[in-house]
Amino acid sequence: MVDDNKDVEPVKNYGLKRNAVGLIHAVFQSQSHVAPAADIALLITGTAAIALGATPLVILLAWAGYFLLVNTNYQFSKYISSAAGYYGFAANGLGKRWGIFTGWLFLGNEMLAYPAFAFLGSSSLIYLLTPQISSIPYLWIVFILPFMFFVFIIEYLGIKPSLNYAWIAGLIEVLFLVITSIIIIFLAGPSNTASVFTLAPVGGKLQPVFLAFIIGFTTLAGSGSVVAIAEETKEPKRNIPMALVLVMIIDLSVILVTYALTVGWGVSNMGTFATSPDPGLIVYKKYLGIIAEIAFAVIIYNSYFMFGLAINNSLSRTSYGMARDNIIFPKRYFAVTHPKYKTPHRIIILITVFGFFFALINGLIFGPFNGGVYPFIMIGLMLILTHMINNFALIRYVRANKIKMKIIQHIIIPVIGSVFLILAIYYSFVPLPSYPYSIYAIAAGVWIILGIIYALIKSRNVEEIATVNVD
Repeated sequence: MVDDNKDVEPVKNYGLKRNAVGLIHAVFQSQSHVAPAADIALLITGTAAIALGATPLVILLAWAGYFLLVNTNYQFSKYISSAAGYYGFAANGLGKRWGIFTGWLFLGNEMLAYPAFAFLGSSSLIYLLTPQISSIPYLWIVFILPFMFFVFIIEYLGIKPSLNYAWIAGLIEVLFLVITSIIIIFLAGPSNTASVFTLAPVGGKLQPVFLAFIIGFTTLAGSGSVVAIAEETKEPKRNIPMALVLVMIIDLSVILVTYALTVGWGVSNMGTFATSPDPGLIVYKKYLGIIAEIAFAVIIYNSYFMFGLAINNSLSRTSYGMARDNIIFPKRYFAVTHPKYKTPHRIIILITVFGFFFALINGLIFGPFNGGVYPFIMIGLMLILTHMINNFALIRYVRANKIKMKIIQHIIIPVIGSVFLILAIYYSFVPLPSYPYSIYAIAAGVWIILGIIYALIKSRNVEEIATVNVD
């Protein structure tokens, strides 16, 4: 394979801006990536299509599973602070081949999640509001453009503007969701039931729960995205681990909201929840009135916007790291930052262009809503595999660096988390999900095989990777 750096004059690299953001920014980098209000409009609705009345159980399992995995991020972040993020953990723990492969999986996750969730999710929210709007073919494409433009501009101008906005708007979002969910649960009265946390609503079957878990798991995805902005965070070895703990506490609100919407809609009627346009808004209007419905719609759209900013932060920084290590993106083109704003501006342009065309093609094939949901079978699997690799990387990293072994944090929790995820994968993909989910299940398999081949070949041409580690 050709070395991209051979006989090429290096481009001046200005580097990422150190100490640009603090703890509150780090917390809401992760929380904005979770985007709880937007999850309700797209991912939880998609989860309900499979799990029906057991949707709260799925989200509870997703939170528990992600809690186990965040332990690995927490442990690594005490020792490694780099834009390399997940692939950096894998490389430091298991070596460069695993680092390259993990970077490949990360791209299969985030490069699809950005357009599927941010572009198609936000546009479908508006597109499905009324029959008058949704009856106009292709109008959803128009809705993508201003959204994409404003996300791009803010990201281009620096990480701090995006996260200043994120923590203020994110705090408002969480408070709104918690307060209104408690009110809905109270007003639902006799509709409240613990059965939603059992297999009863799906006839005792495991597969729908675990298949829905793959999508539901991604509702918490992003909780660990803060590791990608470590190079730009003040005191990263203190603030990144602390942010991970705080965001998992805040993420409990997603379970509360899911429960409120399920009992508010009706447990036995959850099959229609998934087929109704903007069902969350319907529940809010039913229990809280039109003012609350409008406020919720604004909160949801803004949640998509904050997700767009947060995923851009993590995706662009990790991709910049991969370019800097010359493992996927060509170093001479993409391992540079803007001389004034210190952002990986070329990577941000690439992400935006790819995202638009992916959203366009997927939306034209499946429609804006379904086009945003179906890819999460692949996205969820890539995310799960990334975390599993990091779990085993942590065990080896601790041993190799002679760090005092803590049996629970360094071995038991990573192993339990990995076993849990293996079961989720098995019960989700055996037998193969039905069409159209099967398309992205097969695409995931192909992406994994290509990633293994690429990692084996590319590792021969690069030396150590993910060596940047700031204090």
